[in-house]
Amino acid sequence: MGTWIGRLGIDREEVARRMGMDKKTVDRIIQGTAVAKATLGRLETALGWMPGSTQAVLAGGQPIVPQPLDAETQRALAKIQAEAAEIRRKLELVSDIYDDYGREAARAAIAKLSAELADLNRQIAELTTSSSDEGLSQTS
Repeated sequence: MGTWIGRLGIDREEVARRMGMDKKTVDRIIQGTAVAKATLGRLETALGWMPGSTQAVLAGGQPIVPQPLDAETQRALAKIQAEAAEIRRKLELVSDIYDDYGREAARAAIAKLSAELADLNRQIAELTTSSSDEGLSQTS
């Protein structure tokens, strides 16, 4: 892991800062000490890697780096991000629903929002898969 971090030209202090954690955590990751999956996710974000990259590197493989997106995919992702922001806003209102209408109404609202989030995740997966497939076919 340390080799990959070194290749990026980022020191451990900077990685820790980007992760919002202390340098000791980064040192533990580099030494191969087991850390929480969420911590590995924060490392991936800090390094600009795709999810699953840390496991690949720890297993002797390479990180997965995102490919540049075409304009159409960027527009679609921007739309999804706006929809996600709206869902977050609605989630903030669930406590008001609970207070005003009770537990069952709040559960129903959460179930509806969960379904909307699942649909957004599906759309993101489709976009990133089709974008990756196009990138692979262009390099083949």
